[in-house]
Order: sequence, then structure tokens, then C-alpha cells
Amino acid sequence: MTSRRWLDRMLNVESRVVYGIMGLAALVPLLIPGFVLPVTVTAPVRRVYDAVEALAPGAPVFVVMDFDPSVDPEMTPMAVAFLEHCFRRRLRVTGMTLWPQGVTLGLENMRRAARHTYREALADAGGGDGAVLGREVEVAAREGEDWVYLGTQPGG
Repeated sequence: MTSRRWLDRMLNVESRVVYGIMGLAALVPLLIPGFVLPVTVTAPVRRVYDAVEALAPGAPVFVVMDFDPSVDPEMTPMAVAFLEHCFRRRLRVTGMTLWPQGVTLGLENMRRAARHTYREALADAGGGDGAVLGREVEVAAREGEDWVYLGTQPGG
């Protein structure tokens, strides 16, 4: 019966107390200097990275972004990171989706990755805020030349 009483007590805890504990759990690691959680690279991620690294510049890459707004916060960072990796390697990327709900998400991911890669090229050349300081900067990913997005292609 003690487990039942403990459960009843927990159900009666005021929500402000619960939120306070959750806030402390999130803040304490940020306030402790040197608190770092380990980041491990899994085998599937290593294989994808190595496969992209093994491709010669100019090689074609076909990316299918079959996701919709409900999973956008989870999938977009991964898609943009993969696309940026491809653009930095100067690969020619073709993107599409089979889901009509994800057409704009896929296009925005392609454009976002190309913009990030372009900013990196500017920073590497010593430019800032669009200034190149007299140096020629090759844009890392140009829409229609280095990458294309086909939108949705109905499947069957």
C-alpha cells in the first residue's frame, strides 16, 4: 500500500513545483562550467558521411525528402546538415519528395543549405555581410546549376 500512497502524493504535487524542478534540471548543466555530454557518432551516420566523402566533386546525389510539417523540427536539421555536406563537397544534388505536403519543406531545406554554404564561402574569403573585400568567391551551391529541386512526383 505504500506505493499507492506515494503515487497519490505525486499526483497532488502542484504543477509549479514540477515546472520548477524541470527548469532546474535544464539550467544546472548550463551553469556548471565544463559540463559536457559526450557526442557519439553511430555506425550508420559514419557510413553516410564516408560515402559522401568518397564521391568526387561534381558527382550526382539524389535526395528524397519525404516528410511533412509534423516531423519538420526533427527532420529538417538532419536534411540541411546532409545537404550542406554535399554542397561543401561540390556535389550536384537533385532533390524531390513523394509527399505533396512536403514540397515547400524540401525546397526550403535545399535553399537553406545553399545559403549556409554560401555564407561559409564568404567567411572563408574574408568577406562579411555580403562584402567580398576584392576577392572572387565561388558560390558553393547555385540553384539550377549545382542543385535542382523537382518538387513532388506522384508515385504509384
